[in-house]
Amino acid sequence: MMNRFSSLSKTRKKTFLAVLALLIGIGQIVLILASWIISSIKPEWGVRSLLSGEGIRWLFGNFTENISGSGMVWLLLTGMAYGAIKYSGLGSVICHLRHLSYRERLGITLVVVEIVIFIVVLALLTLIPHAVLLGITGKLYPGSFFRSIVPCFCFLVCSLSVTFGLAADRLRSLVDVLDCLVIGIAYILPFWLIYILGMELYCSFLFVLL
Repeated sequence: MMNRFSSLSKTRKKTFLAVLALLIGIGQIVLILASWIISSIKPEWGVRSLLSGEGIRWLFGNFTENISGSGMVWLLLTGMAYGAIKYSGLGSVICHLRHLSYRERLGITLVVVEIVIFIVVLALLTLIPHAVLLGITGKLYPGSFFRSIVPCFCFLVCSLSVTFGLAADRLRSLVDVLDCLVIGIAYILPFWLIYILGMELYCSFLFVLL
């Protein structure tokens, strides 16, 4: 019954993402046509057409630039972290701390130690006077710290997952560690499509209106 519910839930998620991707794609087509029509009828509005020479050159020449940014890196790292915590079993163990084997308790202990070390190192890099990660204003924002929050968190999750997996004998070889770190990318493949389509639509809006 539980497996059936899980399968149904996954199907609904995939259907939702497929419909969302379709809607974004339709939105892109509508924007292209609307920009062409408005620029022809109301040129005084300053709307740039995506079907003009300039617009076509922009569509072809800026596609890579449109989708390459922090969002893409964050999506990749988030997928890796999600896959790592799931594949190593750390996520499920955290939800059932009362029923752990000796190896699992050892793994959780090492995870706690690693978290403490991470917090201490982060405090030294951010809280002491003239800390390395402070911005030029002497504050955390804006600065390197805020730009690195997502990568640091994802790196920590991946590191904790590998540590637990090795200690709990869930990861028994270098190949297992590699699988643990990359399997999450497969989990988020539908979101890559949503991200690419969404960013292209967003950047197209900026081109047309600004």
